[in-house]
Amino acid sequence: MRIHSGTSVRFASEWPVPPSGIQTVEFADTYYPNPAMTLIATDAAGHEVRQSVTVAWPCRHAYFFTPTPDLCPSVGPTATQAAEQRFEKGRMLWLKELHYRSETATGVILAFYDDGHWARFDDTWREGDPEADPTIAAPPGRLQPIRGFGKVWREHAEVRAGLGWATAPEQGYTATWQPQMRESLPNVEYVSTLEGQVIEYSGMSDGLWRVVAP
Repeated sequence: MRIHSGTSVRFASEWPVPPSGIQTVEFADTYYPNPAMTLIATDAAGHEVRQSVTVAWPCRHAYFFTPTPDLCPSVGPTATQAAEQRFEKGRMLWLKELHYRSETATGVILAFYDDGHWARFDDTWREGDPEADPTIAAPPGRLQPIRGFGKVWREHAEVRAGLGWATAPEQGYTATWQPQMRESLPNVEYVSTLEGQVIEYSGMSDGLWRVVAP
């Protein structure tokens, strides 16, 4: 006989158990809230009988939005100073700091393209650097992005092509950000927008995104 743990899929744990008695195990976390624990009995001919019970075990941290994903978050939500700017074909977000389990990322710029792709950049603009390029003239009703957004936009042709011109000035707000606990790549993270939507984006430095709330 053995017990199969539903706290993880890729790294699922199993323990041999006697026909009667108590089995005690310890876990730091569960990847899935309220996991199933399954008792598996096998006879000499290899026939199996399974019986599962659901353990009342919530995620260690709560998500900041609903509906919640299937996997638990790896840390609690981060409220961070942020800015957003809309473009002809997407938007850019600047996030001051993001707190992971063992590190903090600062000055993160995310470009979300309307075609469902995204990319991540470091904000390398510093006070005293040029805010814009005076040789670039935006079409009527359009803007050249400035400061950190502008530096990324000017230095990366794929960003300019993917986003187009800015359609409004950047606006500051307080964003909420949170990463998902993952058993394998790609990474999945969540961030709130200026309008209060929640974006899920997956990948390391680029990948796919979608709106998951509200």
